[in-house]
Amino acid sequence: MPFSDLFKKSPKKEPAPVKPAGPVEKKNDQFSDLLKGIAQNSTDGSGTRLVLGEGMAPMSEALKNGGRYILVHPEVIRKLEENGIDGFLVYEAALKMELASKIPQIDFISGDAAGLMQQAQGKPERQVPSISGSCYGSGTMPGTTATGKMETAGS
Repeated sequence: MPFSDLFKKSPKKEPAPVKPAGPVEKKNDQFSDLLKGIAQNSTDGSGTRLVLGEGMAPMSEALKNGGRYILVHPEVIRKLEENGIDGFLVYEAALKMELASKIPQIDFISGDAAGLMQQAQGKPERQVPSISGSCYGSGTMPGTTATGKMETAGS
């Protein structure tokens, strides 16, 4: 090819047509919407902090001292797990929604977060230990204070 041919314009290529969402994408969207719906219905309370912890403790703390909490009905978790879906995904979706809303404070209560973090070291996500369907607890973790409080970015 002569050197001058390198500077010739190539013919315009039409962009590839956009394919409509296939069955996999549609199922993923439906699954995501389902998780978000369950997460929204499992988040309650009011205020500018999110309380995370073991069992009913976050709800009690949030109702007593103000705050939001995530409490997924055990029957919902059971049904999800019956269908091969990790119930923790609801907690994850709820936490992501709270973070997206820029909640300024997250408190970890009643649990051993440092111990859980140590147990989780190097394990695949599916094998990470949890406390009553939640992986949160109190204790000092990187990015938190000795009381277990963590402020989100921008606060």
